[in-house]
Amino acid sequence: MRKGKDPNKKPPTKRQKIIWTSFIAICVLMIAVMICGVFGLKKAKLFKDDAKEVKYEKFLEMVDDKKVKDIKWSEDEETITFSDKKDKSYTTANPKYEDFKKDMLEHDVPEWYIWSCERIKYMFPKAHAAAYVMMAYRIAYCKINYPLAYYAAYFGIRASAFSYELMGQGKEKLLYHMKEYKRRAELNQLSKKDQDTLKDMKNVLEMYARGFDFLPIDIYKSKASKFQIVGDKLLPPFNTIDGMGDKAAEAMEIAAKDGPYLSKDDFRQRTKVSKTLVDLMADMGLLGDLPETNQLSLFDFA
Repeated sequence: MRKGKDPNKKPPTKRQKIIWTSFIAICVLMIAVMICGVFGLKKAKLFKDDAKEVKYEKFLEMVDDKKVKDIKWSEDEETITFSDKKDKSYTTANPKYEDFKKDMLEHDVPEWYIWSCERIKYMFPKAHAAAYVMMAYRIAYCKINYPLAYYAAYFGIRASAFSYELMGQGKEKLLYHMKEYKRRAELNQLSKKDQDTLKDMKNVLEMYARGFDFLPIDIYKSKASKFQIVGDKLLPPFNTIDGMGDKAAEAMEIAAKDGPYLSKDDFRQRTKVSKTLVDLMADMGLLGDLPETNQLSLFDFA
């Protein structure tokens, strides 16, 4: 017959629970250390003292054939010890630069190439260089033939400090702010963010110089973070407003789908934007003629 629980047996105290939990944790930790030690010993056995010595060319051949499992350089970098997939150890001398240079000369490598190796220690791969050139060509092609698409993509992705207040309200206002930033730059008074702002200002000035312009931010049509092409102008997103975070910008885009705002209070309640930002947007004329509250006054009918 199965025995029931002893009613007189007291449940473990909080102190006893802590002791048992600590004991179990220590046991688990010790087991983990033992497992790591076993794997460490196995790893160490891969590089035995009786490793077979081979030529460097053999090492490269095994690497190309994907037969090398582990590689270890000596502290003085004069020797290379490695193992194959059967855990057999090998060692080879690590060639010096002079050996490579001699080999290149024997194979008629141009002097300018050898000179470049001595200076930069690394030759840019042809494929990598070709990819850069191809990308630069594509960007240049889009910048010339699809300027608004280029600037919309650049300002939305690459411009890290675009400010609608400083850059999106016309060329004259931009030049005014640029003059101040350049003066501070000469005095080394620009922070990292200010330097990014000045860089973005130069790109915006280039856009203005090409005859393009921005539309005012539209509380109903603007997106959270994407610039839009509207006719021959760009419509900036909400997150270009100073102090506007991505979450608040997304909330504004969603709230606009529920219809017109009745007042500034209604705008603030639906978008959850702070009063400071609402006041800033009102100062820039982005809220139009929205009244302060939803309440009507007798004077509105006078």
